[in-house]
Order: sequence, then C-alpha cells, then structure tokens
Amino acid sequence: MGVSARSGSSKQVPRHPSAGNLHLPRTRSQPATKGATLSTLAYPLGLEPNVGSFEFGPNLSSEVLDRLIGNVEGKRILEVGVGNGSNAVALALAGARVIAVDSDADRVAAARALAEQHGVRIELHHGDLAELPFIRADAIDMAFSIYSLQAVEDLGRVFRQVERVLRNEGTLTVTLPHPLEYCTDADSPGALRISRSLFSEDQVGWSGAGVEGTIYAHSLSTVFREMSRSNLRVDMVLEPQPTVTADSPYRSSKADWIPATLVIRGRKEGV
Repeated sequence: MGVSARSGSSKQVPRHPSAGNLHLPRTRSQPATKGATLSTLAYPLGLEPNVGSFEFGPNLSSEVLDRLIGNVEGKRILEVGVGNGSNAVALALAGARVIAVDSDADRVAAARALAEQHGVRIELHHGDLAELPFIRADAIDMAFSIYSLQAVEDLGRVFRQVERVLRNEGTLTVTLPHPLEYCTDADSPGALRISRSLFSEDQVGWSGAGVEGTIYAHSLSTVFREMSRSNLRVDMVLEPQPTVTADSPYRSSKADWIPATLVIRGRKEGV
C-alpha cells in the first residue's frame, strides 16, 4: 500500500465522457483481492454493500455521525456519487425518497441492481455530478456526498448545483479523505512520517492490493470556502477517530494517531 503525489500539470487520467469539465480520475485496476489491505483513499472499494446502516467512510462508527441523518422517512434526499449503492438503498429502506447521481455507469448499474435486490425504488441518474437538471429548485431536504468529491477538481460547481436544489435550511454533508491521511506514512507501528506537504495541490495517487487510483487533494479551508461561496453555511466539522476491526480492508496503524476522514456539513441560507 502506498500514497504518492502526482502533479496537477501532468497528463490527466482518462475520465468518463459524461464528466464534462470536472476532471474525474478513474480507478484503474482488477478487483481487489479479498482480505487484502487497501488505502482508505480507495473507499468503498473492497467492501461488500451493507444496507443495514448509512456509512460515512472507512472504519467510522459514531452516534454523532448518526445524528447527522436523523429521521429520513418521507424526506427527499440527494446522493452525489453512489459509491457501491448501499447508502442510497439504506436511505430508501428507511422510508426516504432517494435521488442519486454518479458519473460512472458501472456504479449506477450496481446501485440499481442492489435496489432491485432489496425491493426499493431509487431514482438513479448517470451524469456529471454538477449537472442536476432533473431536480427542480428547492426540492431536496438533505444531500450527501460520501467519498465522492475527491474525484472532482471544481468543488464549487457541485456545491452551487446542490444549493440550487436544496430547500432553505436543507443540508449538504460531505465526507472526504482527511489531508493528514494522505500526507503521512506509517513507517512502523506508532511512528508517523510526513511524506507530503499539506499545502500541495498536486493530485494524490494511491495503490495497493493490485489497485491504483488518483484523487484531488481538497483541504478543509478549500471545502469551507467553496461551501460558503455557494450559500452553504458550514455548521459542523468533524474529524472522527477511526475504529478499525480485524476484518476491515482498511487496516492501518495510523488509525490511533490521525483521522482518516473529514466530515463537513453546510446548511442552505434563506434568502
């Protein structure tokens, strides 16, 4: 398993034609070997879909996080990026009316198959994460983007579109890889080494278990700034400590020292 910097000025990784000008780096790999250890940057790759709960990121289990959802019955919820489809299905099983969009046709197909398997209806769209013409303004109660926006260079485009479709006081909750996760390496248990500047805006490459991919490095200040510019008032920032189980594909000695995930929520301001 490794993490490396890739210059933003270098040749771009091929992206899905539906991505518009959002520069979506694609994971290039064979399926991860079962039981192999993966970088948390690969999340949710390597996990079996779990529709029994809403997952915010790798190795996260917290009542505080659960309170970010609350009672979803009857609410219209937008998911920006479907991951392995389990969160959208979990919300639908809890009584929410779910709309989900993803730029990857395979992920959309997997989410649709999972929804059919569990007998729930989800409105799924394949397309640019920052283009939501299928949703009218002020129609969504809450939105989530779980480990998806690290694949997007221009966060502001996405946030502005989500703000348009949110009702007043509606929320967008975003989880992303924490900068400390990809700026450090664990040379040995209990010893961390800074391997990358926190100020670098270069893309970050990860690899492990026959899998590799590339993400954009979004700092907390960048996410905060782009939310604020999009009329989304940040009302919660969390850096939860990971809880690593023996069967987690994201096992790392860093979990005792630094957060792997950044959680940030913005609330649409009334006009």
